[in-house]
Amino acid sequence: MRRLAYDIANTQANQRGMMLGWLDLWGLPKNESGVEPMAWMGMGGSGDTSPLDGALMPGMATKSQIEELRAASGREAESCT
Repeated sequence: MRRLAYDIANTQANQRGMMLGWLDLWGLPKNESGVEPMAWMGMGGSGDTSPLDGALMPGMATKSQIEELRAASGREAESCT
């Protein structure tokens, strides 16, 4: 599992570097001032999770969900959402 996580992290770091390089090459900004990061996704802090709870992207576990998983064990841990 650690090897897989290491491979994913390194691959994504390489991909991020390539994308940032393209933005530099094209003379485009890496972010827009006054615009929330990834605003194009339309999340806007709506729904049952708050950005303050760590819900940075759809599908990512929130801080509350991570704490729930840490507190669980056995079958209870397998069914955490």
